[in-house]
Amino acid sequence: MKIYKLEQQHLFKLTRKHLEKRVITHCQDNSSIAYVVQCAVAILVRNAFTPLDFSYLAKDQICSLFLERSPEELSPVRHLCVYFQAYFSKEDWHKVIQRLFKNKKEFLAVTKETRSRTDHLHAMLHSGAREPKELVDIATLFKDANGKKHRFTFKNADPCYSVQEINDLLAILGTLTIFQKDGVQRFAEIVRYIYVPTTPVYDAEKKTEEVNDWQETLYAQLIKALEVISHVKVNDKPGAGLLIESPKFIKTNCYAGKTPEEVAKHLFDGFAFDPSIDQNVLMSRMLTGLVSGLKLKDAKPMIEYNGELEDNAGKEPNSANVTKSKKQTGTNKPKRGKKKSSTFLSAEEIQKKKDQWEYEQLMRKAYVKKHGHKKKR
Repeated sequence: MKIYKLEQQHLFKLTRKHLEKRVITHCQDNSSIAYVVQCAVAILVRNAFTPLDFSYLAKDQICSLFLERSPEELSPVRHLCVYFQAYFSKEDWHKVIQRLFKNKKEFLAVTKETRSRTDHLHAMLHSGAREPKELVDIATLFKDANGKKHRFTFKNADPCYSVQEINDLLAILGTLTIFQKDGVQRFAEIVRYIYVPTTPVYDAEKKTEEVNDWQETLYAQLIKALEVISHVKVNDKPGAGLLIESPKFIKTNCYAGKTPEEVAKHLFDGFAFDPSIDQNVLMSRMLTGLVSGLKLKDAKPMIEYNGELEDNAGKEPNSANVTKSKKQTGTNKPKRGKKKSSTFLSAEEIQKKKDQWEYEQLMRKAYVKKHGHKKKR
């Protein structure tokens, strides 16, 4: 059987499945029992900090170590047995004490220091999976046995404990002799720790995903808008042809004869997408841009769209009734002698009227520039 390494990086980084496999392999092999038991204690510390479930990892194998392996092999780590009391039934726990200690008095004496430091931590050490309110990295600074400082980080930890509880959990690492470098104990003394948020301030991948999402949204709307425009007639006169096939449209409109991809490239150029934009307003601006040959960023929502154009595309609307505003049709003008409706407008309605007025001013200026006189009303 191949024996994989079981070192510090594996204890705190591997998934439960792969970590448990390595622990079981080391338990079945003639590896140092003291080493395996201390690895199991380190995994308990990891389980306390992570919202993932590393509790009772390799439980049966750990129980077998204490119940079947020789007391001589377990002697260096018998004081650590109290970490695993929850693994045993009451009867088996009594057997463990009888195997490793002469009597109950010796058990209490040998495990006194360990129990005093950890009795209040057992619920944390054996906690299962949970839903954290937030995740942080716990960046720690330790001193080794020679007083030299070194850093260690617990990734994606749940900061749900008090300062004292976290100190006590970290201090457990200092009681284990398996973490050494050049023969020097690594986690001899905790100096400090800080919480580091795991939410990135800048995430290029997330930004790319968001851009792709809104580009897909715009392109889907463009396909609908092109479908609507394809049924629009030049006017409402009998026998009128389609707008997109009219000589004027073909000659003057930059979108004439272009593929959807080519239209999208020009139409969306320079457009800053707002996720909160009303989809009907977006469609209105898109229709205006397609009919007028404008980019979406310059197009105003002058063409009314309420979702019905797409459903009634087969009815062949014409350019006149598609582009008419309520002001042009006169539907909002109150009859003489009748009481006017409320003049209080919402901010959105005021902005729409302002946009309508600015558009009409531009159209009038363009007409005067071209014809040399004002258009008769």
